[in-house]
Amino acid sequence: MNNAFLKLHAMGGKGEVEIAIVGGGATGVELSAELHNAIKELHNYGFGDLDSSKLKVTLVEAGERILPALPPRISGAAHQELVKLGVNVRTSTMIVKADEKGSTPKMVT
Repeated sequence: MNNAFLKLHAMGGKGEVEIAIVGGGATGVELSAELHNAIKELHNYGFGDLDSSKLKVTLVEAGERILPALPPRISGAAHQELVKLGVNVRTSTMIVKADEKGSTPKMVT
């Protein structure tokens, strides 16, 4: 990820970094949020041309909701907070292929 941001900075901040996180459990949810916090910290290191608008995070969960081990109320609140941060949360979606070119999703029915 650091290399992707360095390349973006070298291009004058033109473009964006796309990251897909597969799995909407506690680790995937936390990572999705922390990536947005990390890009904010880059300003402290002289990367003023980078901001969260340059980061496109997609959290993919095969189940009906993220954080399935927690009550639906908490899961729903976490979903809303991620959306506020700019995370694209996709539930009922499986990744059937992933390579250097990207990932291929499949809706779960």
